[in-house]
Amino acid sequence: VVRKVNSRSFSAGLEAELDVSEARGRAFTSAGAIEEAVAGGGSGPDGWVVKAEHGNAALGNRRIRGPSLDDADRRFIDNALAGDDRVVLEKWHERETDMTAVFHLTPAGELKDFRVHEAVYTSDGALIGVVFAGEIVSWKEKLAGHAESVAAALAREGYFGPVCFDAYTFREGGGTRLRPLADLNCRRAMSDGAHRLWRERFGDSTFYWRFFTVDKLVHHAAAELKASDMALRAGQRHGVLLTSPWRIEVDGRTEAIPKLGVAFIGETRAEVLAMEAGFRERWEK
Repeated sequence: VVRKVNSRSFSAGLEAELDVSEARGRAFTSAGAIEEAVAGGGSGPDGWVVKAEHGNAALGNRRIRGPSLDDADRRFIDNALAGDDRVVLEKWHERETDMTAVFHLTPAGELKDFRVHEAVYTSDGALIGVVFAGEIVSWKEKLAGHAESVAAALAREGYFGPVCFDAYTFREGGGTRLRPLADLNCRRAMSDGAHRLWRERFGDSTFYWRFFTVDKLVHHAAAELKASDMALRAGQRHGVLLTSPWRIEVDGRTEAIPKLGVAFIGETRAEVLAMEAGFRERWEK
């Protein structure tokens, strides 16, 4: 059950079931069939994205920008099909606002602890962070209705436990449209730990938590941050806080971790984004 409901083809099928007009994903079993679909056009100016059947946090996604597949696209698709029998192809949209809805589904099929927060992605759709600043009120009600439908579908499959699904808004036809179910993940949200920290310690502040690739930071970034004027000090609610270690012990040896979690805490969204820009200017290579 867990494998089925976490597949991209299940998510695409559920999206079509819940709102046919918004459905965009189609399952394919060969690179040749995808080549024909891409060459057939109809994608608009933004292109396509291919999703591996069991990708996670967009790590199994590849954006296709041109009107045809290149060699790297074909290798990605072939490798994805070697692990599963299908991939999903869907239109790419330049998004306005990314969001994640989170809830828990009980064994009795009851939806609990529903919340929505802003998500931050790269230009190719890879998750790099989240922003907690209260609920995204303007879309919460609509996403709550979709969450009830998702919960009912999952209960029919026999699933219960943590659930999160990604949604976004985009421009089309001169207005803003909501895509309520871009990806479904039946697991804990990657931001759960950061959300607890924000809720328990900084709940009246804006909290931007994001990943940095350690290899792209200067060697002494962690030590320099702690000694800098940007660092969060004890008792303060404004500053930059490392939320993961720079290095870890593995089998008696010290190893650097690939990703560093950093929290930027301030009064407003603009303020925490400015903190991130300052952090990158000082410590990103």
